[in-house]
Amino acid sequence: MSTPFRPEDAMMHRSSVPAAVTLAGLLFAFDHAPTSPHFRRAPETISANDSRRSAGTLKNGVLTVQLEARNGKWYPEGAQGVGVETAAWAEVGQPLQNPGPAIRVAVGTVVRANIHNALAKPLTVYGFAAERGIKDSIVIAPGATREASFTASAPGTYYYAGQT
Repeated sequence: MSTPFRPEDAMMHRSSVPAAVTLAGLLFAFDHAPTSPHFRRAPETISANDSRRSAGTLKNGVLTVQLEARNGKWYPEGAQGVGVETAAWAEVGQPLQNPGPAIRVAVGTVVRANIHNALAKPLTVYGFAAERGIKDSIVIAPGATREASFTASAPGTYYYAGQT
């Protein structure tokens, strides 16, 4: 059983706990190409992410994460509901998740993300630069992988997102 969050607890432990930065992933895919090879086989099921586990590997102050955008089938109303074919995030070699894999680091940690686009269309990714906003976007061609890096500089909860 988990203990509910209370603001006074955060204040009480502020000096003993390093400030944290959390990123959660969203992917917006529009107008799927039905001829994509990812639609020829039964689509992978997109699992709900409870965000209890942080993605990547932390070593010497650097978090390295391998992310991938792939097509899958999401059941927003549960397994008995209607499935929707869409794109989602996963760590490479892991199941798709919604929201995407959570990235949690202490302030000052360098985050290095290798992002692979397994979709049939170019993917614009936001949220992996030092400066948040439109300026932080990168475009990844279908089948390509790009590296993005930033240093977590302010505590808070942020998101990364992709859009086709």
